[in-house]
Amino acid sequence: KDPFNTDECESLLRYLGCAAYPTAAFNRLYFNDDEGLAPGIAYQQAASAAKELLQVLQNYSAPSFASVDIEHQLDGNTLSLKVSGKGGDVARKVLEGYSLTVYVLEDSLKYRQLNNGKWINNYIHRHVFRKAATALNGDALNWISDSEYSNELTVELSEEWVKENLSVVAFISK
Repeated sequence: KDPFNTDECESLLRYLGCAAYPTAAFNRLYFNDDEGLAPGIAYQQAASAAKELLQVLQNYSAPSFASVDIEHQLDGNTLSLKVSGKGGDVARKVLEGYSLTVYVLEDSLKYRQLNNGKWINNYIHRHVFRKAATALNGDALNWISDSEYSNELTVELSEEWVKENLSVVAFISK
């Protein structure tokens, strides 16, 4: 059993429509009038994934209406986060219905990896999903003015995680 795969991770993969490893999903907006989320992207070769991602990014763009700033404090295994940002005078109106999503990742995890039918021992897994600090599909933005939001979150970390290898990813999406 994959020691990095949790029920929460499985729920996230199902939500994003990802069915293979390695995998990625981004933006979570509808593309080409599809009826669902942007599908997950999975490749066995990193070069293929990079090429596909570059093509998507060149063909699709959306403006950013607010910044995303992360402040953190670690007390034992409790991670306190303040995720805030500012936008123009109409940011709150433009981002109505959008959510803030925050994930905790861990880097440099060693475990075996199946690549092209062969097991690689002590493979270094990068930026592994560990826990969501919000609902998997995000929490409501806490607007403190028409141009500024601030959300405070608390995450209990596993004692097994190497805290120096943890990172926090936060993004606004619909």
